[in-house]
Amino acid sequence: MKQIVVTNGLLLLMLMIYFILISVFPITISQLNGVLGAYLFIQAIYLFFQRNSTKSFIPIFEKVAIYEKHKMGNEWKKQRQTNFISLFLLSGVMLLNSYLTHGLTDTIFQTDIIFPLFIILLTVIAMVNTFLFLHIKKVDRANSLSDLKGYTRKSNLIGIVVGVIIAVFIFMFIISYVLITNI
Repeated sequence: MKQIVVTNGLLLLMLMIYFILISVFPITISQLNGVLGAYLFIQAIYLFFQRNSTKSFIPIFEKVAIYEKHKMGNEWKKQRQTNFISLFLLSGVMLLNSYLTHGLTDTIFQTDIIFPLFIILLTVIAMVNTFLFLHIKKVDRANSLSDLKGYTRKSNLIGIVVGVIIAVFIFMFIISYVLITNI
């Protein structure tokens, strides 16, 4: 329960900082993607060098990592490796997007996109909480390492499928919102 509360608190804090920054400073799409890409790259490098360590800046996350490492065994290592690779690829996509949109002068914060951003924000919070709850439930209910065999692969496949479905819905929502507001 503490993990969920701390995760949600950090997520909300980061989103508040994000919205304050984009409302105070005129940030372009290219700059936003560049900063997010650099942040994700730093996180990926940190996770790469941390590898099998359970150390964390936040004590509750360290306790959870120790518990999960003991409970999950090799699947924990696979999960960490997958997280590193995912962060690295995502940072590359963000940095590439920053490069491709370099020169655009449109700023992120515009009053006509507040509603779609709010919907996307609620979707992200719901997804994070759902996957976190399911992960905690699966790990806690496992009685042996064999119960978690293949868990990383299965959860990644489910995450990809759900992510694609939600991306399609968000894309359709944004297109319909743009079409409705431009009529």
